[in-house]
Amino acid sequence: MYSALAQAVFEALGDYEVIRREYARGDENRRERKRLEDTIRYYMAGLAPRGMFVDSAFMRETAEATLVALKKDLAKIDPESTKDRWIYESTGMTYRQHWEAGGVEAMEKDLLSAGITFELGKQEDGELLGQLIIPHDVKKRLIRMGDNWS
Repeated sequence: MYSALAQAVFEALGDYEVIRREYARGDENRRERKRLEDTIRYYMAGLAPRGMFVDSAFMRETAEATLVALKKDLAKIDPESTKDRWIYESTGMTYRQHWEAGGVEAMEKDLLSAGITFELGKQEDGELLGQLIIPHDVKKRLIRMGDNWS
């Protein structure tokens, strides 16, 4: 019976991509964005008339070059990355590969956590009949959280 279950699971879910979900805090990028904005303000004030960087050509050119570099760094920060959020990433393997590597225990744990069941019944002639019951949102249920499975 196990082989029928395993075969049904591999056929139905084996090619699904294993996805990992991790919580990403945006505070580090918020701090970096604020640091860059504050530094840009400092250089802009220094380049204004009577600012500290306008006394010599060397100081002005150096400050302008630094300002350009700071603006490029600021532009690299994705506004979404400054928010706390969930990040979904592929692990680079399918569930078939995961279950082949992890064995029966890995498959059992995943199936139970995702609410997947295998119902057995008997036909009128006494032959066993198995049916794999897969929730409609199985892909969402199978998403891996850190080192645990959700």
